[in-house]
Amino acid sequence: MEINKNLIIKTRRELHKIPEASLNEYKTIKYIENFLKVRGIKYKYVTETGIVAFIATDSNNCPTIAVRADIDALEITENTNLDFSSEHNGFMHACGHDFHMTNLLAIADYYSQKTPPVNLILIFQPAEEGAGGAKLMLENGLYKAYGKPDYIFGYHVKPDLETGLVSAALGKAWAGTLSFNIKLKGDGGHGANPHKSQDLIMIFSEWYSHIQSFISRKIDAQDSSVLTVGSIKGADRLNIISSHLEIEGMLRYFEQNTRHLVIKQMEKSVENFAELYGAKAELTIIRDAIPLFNDIDLLLSIENYYNSDLDIEFLPELVREQPVMLAEDFPEYLRDINGVFFFLGAQNEKPQELHTPDLDLNEDALFYGINFMINLIENWKRWIIVQ
Repeated sequence: MEINKNLIIKTRRELHKIPEASLNEYKTIKYIENFLKVRGIKYKYVTETGIVAFIATDSNNCPTIAVRADIDALEITENTNLDFSSEHNGFMHACGHDFHMTNLLAIADYYSQKTPPVNLILIFQPAEEGAGGAKLMLENGLYKAYGKPDYIFGYHVKPDLETGLVSAALGKAWAGTLSFNIKLKGDGGHGANPHKSQDLIMIFSEWYSHIQSFISRKIDAQDSSVLTVGSIKGADRLNIISSHLEIEGMLRYFEQNTRHLVIKQMEKSVENFAELYGAKAELTIIRDAIPLFNDIDLLLSIENYYNSDLDIEFLPELVREQPVMLAEDFPEYLRDINGVFFFLGAQNEKPQELHTPDLDLNEDALFYGINFMINLIENWKRWIIVQ
C-alpha cells in the first residue's frame, strides 16, 4: 500500500492557506476534525483548539506510539507569491507547521485503510510558538482519552537539510529558552543636559556588554548558551533622553546550572547598573521552556535497525544531527516518555530560513517524512527497547 501523494499535496496547500495565531487555530482544528471524521478515526478535543486521535491495533501485547504535530502559525506577512499563499492577512505558516500537520494527517489516512501494528495516538497541538501548547495539552488531560503512550515522536522541517534526509541529535538536541523583560526608569531630560537625567540607553548598553562578557567568561565554553535582546522600546526622539525603556530578549541554554547562573547574574547586575546611575530596574521572566534531549538508547536502536534500502519510493536516509540553539515545546512530552524529535530535510533550490516571509519548502519532503514515520511504525519490533 502506498501513500496518497495527491491527497498529501492537496492537504498541505489547503492548510497553508489558513494560518492562524497560537490558541486561535479554529479553522485549522475544524479542518483536522473533518479529515478524521470522514475516515472514521476516533478523536477527542483536549483544549479548545487541540485534538488527540486514536487508531487501535488488532494485535496483542503491542506498544502505543504517539506522534505529535503543532498546528499554529506566525504573525508574518507571506511573500512567496505561491498559488496557495496565506488567505489570512498578516499570518503565515513560516515555520512549516503545515508540513507537520499534513504528515500526521497522511499517517491517519494510511491507517484508516490498514490496521496499524501498534496502537497509535496522534496529537494535534496548538500554540507551539511561545504560548506553551504542549504543557496546556498535558495539563488538560491529554492521556485521559486513550491512555499514555510508550513512545512519542515528532519532527520539524529543516530548510537547510537536504530533501531526502531525516536527522536527529543524540541526547542534547534543542536548547531551552528563557524569555525576559527589563523595565528601566529614570528622570528624562534634554539631550543637551545628560547630567540632569539618567541616560537609560547608556545604562542598558553597559549592562548588555557586561552580561555578554559574563556568559563568555563565566560559563563553561563547552556548554552552549546565547543571550539575545530583540526588542527595545521607549526612546523615540533623537534629542530627548527617555524616562523609560523596555527591553525584551531571550536566553538559550542546555544545562540547568547555566540557566541558574545567568538568571542570578542578570537580576543582580541590571539592578546594580541602574542604581549606579540613579535609575531603577525591574527584571521579569516571561516564559521558560526546557531543553530537548532525545532518548539516547532509543535513537541508537532506531539508527541501528532503520532500513533505508527498502524498495520504497521517497524513503529517506537517517543521519546524525548536531545540537541546535532553536527551541521547541516538544520536550514537555519527554519528561516521562521515551521519544525522539527528528529534523525533516526540506531544502529547496534557493537558501531558505524558517520564520521568514519568503519560506518555500520542498514539497517532496512531505513524502519522505510520512514514509519515514510509517516505516518506524511498521517495523517497531526491530527498534523497540524492552524495559
